[in-house]
Amino acid sequence: MKFSIDEYKSRCTEIGIDVNSALLHQKRLMNAIQSHSHAQVFEVVDTCRLDNGGLLPHGWPFGGTSDCDFDGYVAFVLAAGAGSRYFQPLHELNSALGAFSGESLPNIAVRQAAMKLRDVGALEWPLSKSFKEAIIALAEGNNMRSSTLVEVRHSINLPKALLPCVREEMTFFEIKHREHLALGCLDGQAFVVPHQMTAKFEGYYETFEKNDVLKTVFLEQGPRLSTLRFYNDGTPVVEGDGTLSMVPAGHGSLISLFPEVAKGFEQAHSLFIRNIDNLMGTASGAKNETLLFLKAHMMVRERLCKIRRYFERKDIKNAAEIAQELSGWVKVGNQTNQMSKRFLDSIDEPAIRVLWEVMINLFHTCPETRSSENHQTVLKGLYSRPLNALAEVPNTGRDMGGTPVFVKTKQGIQKVCLEIPHASEADRKKFFADAKKATHFNPVFIASEIRDDEGRFIGSYNLEESPFWLLAAKVYRGKNVYYHETLLSELLGNSMGSNTIFIETPRLLFNPHKSLEDAKGKSIADWS
Repeated sequence: MKFSIDEYKSRCTEIGIDVNSALLHQKRLMNAIQSHSHAQVFEVVDTCRLDNGGLLPHGWPFGGTSDCDFDGYVAFVLAAGAGSRYFQPLHELNSALGAFSGESLPNIAVRQAAMKLRDVGALEWPLSKSFKEAIIALAEGNNMRSSTLVEVRHSINLPKALLPCVREEMTFFEIKHREHLALGCLDGQAFVVPHQMTAKFEGYYETFEKNDVLKTVFLEQGPRLSTLRFYNDGTPVVEGDGTLSMVPAGHGSLISLFPEVAKGFEQAHSLFIRNIDNLMGTASGAKNETLLFLKAHMMVRERLCKIRRYFERKDIKNAAEIAQELSGWVKVGNQTNQMSKRFLDSIDEPAIRVLWEVMINLFHTCPETRSSENHQTVLKGLYSRPLNALAEVPNTGRDMGGTPVFVKTKQGIQKVCLEIPHASEADRKKFFADAKKATHFNPVFIASEIRDDEGRFIGSYNLEESPFWLLAAKVYRGKNVYYHETLLSELLGNSMGSNTIFIETPRLLFNPHKSLEDAKGKSIADWS
């Protein structure tokens, strides 16, 4: 079913989606489908590593002490994801229960599914007591009350944040709250939750044991953070009630919530961004490593703020003195030399040169081709961009995912935490699949500046002009559909739109829980 522009506007307004974004996404998707490419491909020049200066070492810049007092950070937690993948081992039982009333002996399909779960060790998974009792009863062929089975099936369909991840039945949500309290440096926490589920999360939050108060808000991933599903001919998918079919537009769309967080936490200068299912616990080792990462972001930010103030006063001399301090923290690698040597050699004024050196050697921002009289204007704009730090974990040799790399663009060589779909097959084999080159991957944390020290919001990003988007192909109600998706780590982790640094962090902070098997046998003591 094709629509006129006016009808598009009417139908998008009806469900709360911006029509211009929907039309742009439709155009991009159609071009991608016709060219048989799910994403723009960037030519990888090299990976970002410790030996070439693209990655900053663990403990940078002063060797690894986190002993200092600081605040101004708000935890920003991605908690809107579904629990279907985590509960995937239960899908067979869930499907079988759909045809079982619970008022009679379980049918063969239900019993077989329950027996399989029992035999693979499901009783060691972090399931509720009633869920485990149901598995045992169904496996033994006993009667079950309908109310019990309704409860079991309901729990399978909860958001992942509200699912248990330890044998004491504590949820990801509650453990994340405990982690934030233990850090002791946060101004608050903001959880991004599914559409129309704020009340449910608030209800769970009220049940937590609270030894301390941490300001907490819930932000919904609703229509304004969504896009439309399309068929391969460009027509939008229509639901049974006649409305356009919308779907979350990926984690990258969460950038639109940054101003809302800034408004709710007026003293906060940065977000501490993390996934709900990556646990670190509250033990001293994990706590100190997290503070070490935040401290590095804080120390760079403090100096950026000073440089910004000097630029406001047109005091280039003092701005350069602060830049010189930053410059002393940086190891200049081969890639940086290739990017900068000719450009820096052309600059005669020492103050301007050192300001550019930091921009190039630390943030790997490609020099702009401007006449010398515009250097101050260009640099002022570049230093005013938000500071984003990404915590990258070492690659064991079996890991493959978002990887910090240098890529070739029309504007020159840039740095980006690139996802695999944005790399060619040749570059995937040459760089991503080689742990000697892809030495680090998967940002476990992102510290993202949203306000300068003058109180001005600086976390603006242009989603519509960004090249970092993917075509997502799914089966929806038995048909192939497509939608536009953006990824937060790419949008924040690139040198084109922000002052970005990649920092090495130990794997003890990398504990993603993608399946119930990842949490098998775990108790709260393992995360304390």
